[in-house]
Amino acid sequence: MTMEQTMNSNMQPAKRGIKKSWIILGIVVVLVLWMFSGYNGLVEKQELATTELANVQTQYQRRADMMPQLAKIVKAYAKHEKETFAEVTKARAAVGQVKLDANNLTEASLKSLRILQLIYSVLETKVKKLLLELSEFAVELVDCHILDFISLHYCSPPVS
Repeated sequence: MTMEQTMNSNMQPAKRGIKKSWIILGIVVVLVLWMFSGYNGLVEKQELATTELANVQTQYQRRADMMPQLAKIVKAYAKHEKETFAEVTKARAAVGQVKLDANNLTEASLKSLRILQLIYSVLETKVKKLLLELSEFAVELVDCHILDFISLHYCSPPVS
């Protein structure tokens, strides 16, 4: 065996060792990157769940803030309905007793009738609008935020 052949045979295992080290190093780097991306994914899911929970809490607060306003409008509407009912009942009772004449109608009575009509329409519009908002809010809350929060909360493990 010549000196050159001996050197080549001694270099082959050294080259193989270097190749193996690079392959192992590459595998370790890929595994470390995969672990970091998995951890980042968990953190992202946790942040998304926290955001959805905050959205749900915001919607609950909005609903809680709307309740006193709704109660106030309903009370005003009930008061107006009660007054209107009393006036209509009184007018029906008086129909048989008094005959109305176009000359008997005063301008003040017509104005009060127009004001009542205006108040009634304004209250009715407010109640309809508030009830519509409340129903839309309930549908939105159920359809969107709670389902998103539940799916995120139970589908991903918590990150410490």
